[in-house]
Amino acid sequence: MKKSVKNIPIQNLLALMLKDSKKAMVSAGAFYSYIAQQIRNGLIRSKFTKFSEEESKKHKDTINDRLKLTENKTCISSPDEPYICEDASGYSLIGALHRAKELAKRIIKISKAEKKKDRDHPEIYDEIIKDEKKYYKALKKEENFPRSE
Repeated sequence: MKKSVKNIPIQNLLALMLKDSKKAMVSAGAFYSYIAQQIRNGLIRSKFTKFSEEESKKHKDTINDRLKLTENKTCISSPDEPYICEDASGYSLIGALHRAKELAKRIIKISKAEKKKDRDHPEIYDEIIKDEKKYYKALKKEENFPRSE
């Protein structure tokens, strides 16, 4: 019999959402790094390198910190478990831009849902949502006019 989401304790549900968000962030960071490698324009390349660093470090650390606070209240495993991210190298520049845009959109959606479920620390998601919207906008702009030459 399938377990309803309504029957899952809120802390367990939040922990699962945080883990899903973290997986998407790890993959998005890999895509931003790959995109930066493909672009020759120094300003654009440095922008995507910065996005990769923020996604891979700052946002992941924020989610890890929140997971550690949640960990004591759940039966969910450790926040430090490794994640296998998508391999961006198989994508063309346009494909990588599109996939990174999808991941940014997914992280925004998950973060908004996490913010609603997290009764203790909803404010931690504001910066992630703001940054992800910035990434999405830059990805959309670059997707319309890729600067690989």
